[in-house]
Amino acid sequence: MKDKDKDGVADDRDACPTETGPAITAGCPDKDGDGIADKDDQCPNEAGLLSNHGCPAHDTDKDGIADDQDKCPTVAGVARYNGCPVPDTDKDGVNDEEDKCPKVYGVVRYNGCPVPDKDGDGVNDEEDKCPTVVWAYRKTVVVRLLKEIVEKVTFAARRIQFQEGKQALLRCITKSAR
Repeated sequence: MKDKDKDGVADDRDACPTETGPAITAGCPDKDGDGIADKDDQCPNEAGLLSNHGCPAHDTDKDGIADDQDKCPTVAGVARYNGCPVPDTDKDGVNDEEDKCPKVYGVVRYNGCPVPDKDGDGVNDEEDKCPTVVWAYRKTVVVRLLKEIVEKVTFAARRIQFQEGKQALLRCITKSAR
């Protein structure tokens, strides 16, 4: 068995019988050690992929996923989402994997959920002075109290009499003075 270049590959199977190379490249040189013979390697000084003609895979976003396998080649992502970032459906800054309310805009301190509003009155519990009383009810009570105050002041004001053209109190009619 003849082996002119003494690379361990017999000349009858050696694609490069005058140059030393490993058996994996049929006895042809492979400077970058990627298993692609330099004569067939478009990037002989950089280890690459056979599918990329011996050149390294392009990874534009530097996320470790080659562009040809990356569904989002210009945005860094993760392998389980084919190179895309973990989704944030409601765009609240909490990714869907950690978001307890992934379809409703929320805040980080509530794991992606909105600030609670236990009584459903539209005022969040952090700002609500009465977080268990519905605002509509409170509004009705406040309006009723204001009406009572206005009625009492109006009634009292009608009973106060001033001397014409002066600030002196003429008299105040009380219930007993009727």
